Amino acid sequence: MKQSLDDETRKAIVDYRLTRSRETLAEVDYLIAGGFYSTAVCRLYYACFYSAVALMIENGLEAQTHAGVKTMLSFHFVKKGLLDRSYAKTFFKLFDLRMNNDYDDFSFCDKETLDEMRPLAEDFINAVTTLIKK
Repeated sequence: MKQSLDDETRKAIVDYRLTRSRETLAEVDYLIAGGFYSTAVCRLYYACFYSAVALMIENGLEAQTHAGVKTMLSFHFVKKGLLDRSYAKTFFKLFDLRMNNDYDDFSFCDKETLDEMRPLAEDFINAVTTLIKK
C-alpha cells in the first residue's frame, strides 16, 4: 500500500501532471505539422492520460494501469455525473488508437483522424482541469 500524500505534495503532483498534459498537447501540434500522425495520436492520448491521472490524484484515487484509469474515470466521474460521457468517449477512443498504433502491425493514423481528435482531446483536458479546480 502506498503512503498517503500530504496536501502540499498532492497539489504539486496534480499541478505537474496538468502542466505535462498541456506541454504534451503542444508537442502534438509539432508532430502533426511534421506529418508524424501515428506518433501524434499516441502523444494526444498521453496528454489526456496525464490530466486524467491528475484528476485521480486530486481525488485520492490510484490506478495501477492505463485500463485502470479508464475504469476509474467512468466509475468515479462519468457515472456520478461529474464528467460528461462524451469526454470519456474521447479518452477511450484515444486509448484504442494509441494501442493500435503502438502494438498492431500495419496500423497507422492519418491527418483526418488528428483533425478530429485534437480538439476533442483539448476539450477533455479543459473539462478535467475545470473539475480539478472546483
